[in-house]
Amino acid sequence: MCGGSGCRVDTRLEVDNEQSIQSCGEQCPLLDYNEGSNLYGYGNGADSKYRRTLVATNPQPGEVILTATVEWTRSGGNQSSVEISESVFDYRRN
Repeated sequence: MCGGSGCRVDTRLEVDNEQSIQSCGEQCPLLDYNEGSNLYGYGNGADSKYRRTLVATNPQPGEVILTATVEWTRSGGNQSSVEISESVFDYRRN
């Protein structure tokens, strides 16, 4: 699971690509911004001011809670963030 400092998800890659989800180690990298496509991601553009971290926890069998946090530094040096969470259930579980 992506616990601790979280994982980064490269949405440009197929889900079955082992490089699509990677542990961040100490801190997830800044997202890149591609001016041509107007998309944020990894490895295809210039560093942006945004950092996205995904944390997955397993509170009980058959459930995973995914929490995505985006952080950035505003003008003046103040930190801001937004966080969303979603519970995912294994509906096939007996």
